[in-house]
Amino acid sequence: MVCAFIGREKESWAFSKTMPAFDLSAVSLGDVSTSGKGAKSCPFVGPLLLATFQGRVAFEPSAFGDAESTRVNLVIRPSDEDVQALQQLDSWVLSTVQRDPVKYFGKQRSADQIAESYTPSIKHHEKYGAALKGKMNLEGASAVKVWDSSNKLRPCPAEWRDALVNVRLKLRSIWFMGQGGFGVTLEVSDVQILEETSAECPF
Repeated sequence: MVCAFIGREKESWAFSKTMPAFDLSAVSLGDVSTSGKGAKSCPFVGPLLLATFQGRVAFEPSAFGDAESTRVNLVIRPSDEDVQALQQLDSWVLSTVQRDPVKYFGKQRSADQIAESYTPSIKHHEKYGAALKGKMNLEGASAVKVWDSSNKLRPCPAEWRDALVNVRLKLRSIWFMGQGGFGVTLEVSDVQILEETSAECPF
């Protein structure tokens, strides 16, 4: 896997786990727009929404089988506290969209229909338990910055799986699918590696 690394040795950053969950008190949803590729989305409007979550990486970042993609999914197993914070985010999104379905879907939909078509921020897997997924860019101007436990920039780990990390997520927008499905896009801006595992030769 290719991962961009900004090699400024003197650069450091205080990566605080005490950053609160997303504060939605001064936030609203903007208008739905369609990209040149036909993707529909709706931005969060208001103060920049950042929050830090901690957990172990469930598996190697990937883009659903596209080994060449530089935009991948980073999935972590969050704490119970973080799960509750993200469930509050999901409740806010659902209640906001349910109040004005025509704005977001172009037609009336019942509250139950909207709830059934929503993809929550937290998914529950039989094998991994609760799972939080963020979108992570490996290259380009918005490439993820990776930090060590001393708040200094470092390269991506050789193996992500089972690494203990702090993940800084930016609440960006809501995505919409053609069949009425929708969910929240969480962008990974920074990752702090607290513990990492490495493969060891058995010989």
